[in-house]
Amino acid sequence: ALKALHEETGETVILGRQNGAAHVQYISVLQADQGLQLAVRVGVLRPMTITGIGRVLLASKPIREVKLIVRRNNAEAPASWRVNEREFLCSLEKIRSRGYAMGDALVTPGATTVSMLLPVATGDTPLAVGVGGPVERLQANFPTLLKSLQRHVAEFQPAVPPGDEPA
Repeated sequence: ALKALHEETGETVILGRQNGAAHVQYISVLQADQGLQLAVRVGVLRPMTITGIGRVLLASKPIREVKLIVRRNNAEAPASWRVNEREFLCSLEKIRSRGYAMGDALVTPGATTVSMLLPVATGDTPLAVGVGGPVERLQANFPTLLKSLQRHVAEFQPAVPPGDEPA
């Protein structure tokens, strides 16, 4: 599913999950083939509040847990990565209602991601996928990119644990 999304959009595709109490970790990256691209590495950790993938993961959490993560990220982050807690909580409401998060180029100036949660089996670690690239290109292609992301996320099937296969 990630490869098909990558091939269709031509942009960098990132799979991420929460790592530890307050960070998102990129666990799979398919780099864009374009000259101007969002370049990230597998294994990178970022505060959850500053990435599209982190924000979409946070939008699925209870408000009390989100507040703790926001406060921790703000305490550990440089000033340019800190968020206003009240404004951030309002932005999570928008993410919940839209079903996707749009990054705001805090980590890599001039680049952003559009991110969505992936369906996972109950009890599995939540995962999110993001399509990233230069802000101008993603904005120019946003409707097409979002439809592609929504379609591939809808087609994604969580892994079935061994022994739980249907008879």
